[in-house]
Amino acid sequence: TNQAALTTIANSKAVELARIEAEAKRQAEEAAAQKQAEADAKKAAEKAQQEQTQTNVNQNTSTNQSVSKPSTTTPSTSQPAPSVEETPDKPTSTGKVLYMESTAYSYTETGSSYYTALGIDLRQNSQVVAVDPNVIPLGTLVEVEGYGIALAADTGGAIKGNILDVHLGSVEACRQWGRRFNVKVTILD
Repeated sequence: TNQAALTTIANSKAVELARIEAEAKRQAEEAAAQKQAEADAKKAAEKAQQEQTQTNVNQNTSTNQSVSKPSTTTPSTSQPAPSVEETPDKPTSTGKVLYMESTAYSYTETGSSYYTALGIDLRQNSQVVAVDPNVIPLGTLVEVEGYGIALAADTGGAIKGNILDVHLGSVEACRQWGRRFNVKVTILD
C-alpha cells in the first residue's frame, strides 16, 4: 500500500509540475506578446509623430511658397515691419532678406522645454530659431548673420513682429549673444 501511495504521489507531482510549467510558458508568451504590442504601439506613435511633424513642415513650406510679396500697406500692430531687400543672384535663397532684432534662448534655462512648437527635441537638433509665424512661417530654413543656417521651428511670447530668438546651448551663451539689432536674416529654399 505504501508503494501504491508513493506512485500516486509521484504521478500527482508530475501532473502538477507539468501544469506549473505550462502556466509559466503561457505567462511568458503573454508577457512577450504584451511587450511586442507595447513596442509596436510605441513605434506607431513615433511614426505618427514624425508624419505629423513632416506634414506640419510640408504645410508650412507650401504656405511659405504660396505667399506673395509683402504689400506696401502699414501693419496695424505697433511693431515696425521688417525691412526687405531682394537678392536674386543667390540661387540658394528665395531672395528675401529681413533685418531683424535678435535675442537668444536655451532649453537649459529653468522652466524651459526641450521641445519646440514643431515638436523638435532641442537636445538633438539645436540649430533652431523662434519666430513670429506671421513674419517667417514655421518650417522655413533661414540663415541668420552670426548664427548660421537654422530652422524656424519655435515661437515665443515675446517674439512678435520683426524679432528673432536664436537657440543656444547654454544660458551663458545667451548672455554673450545679448540683444542684437539689424541682424540680417535670409530666407532659404
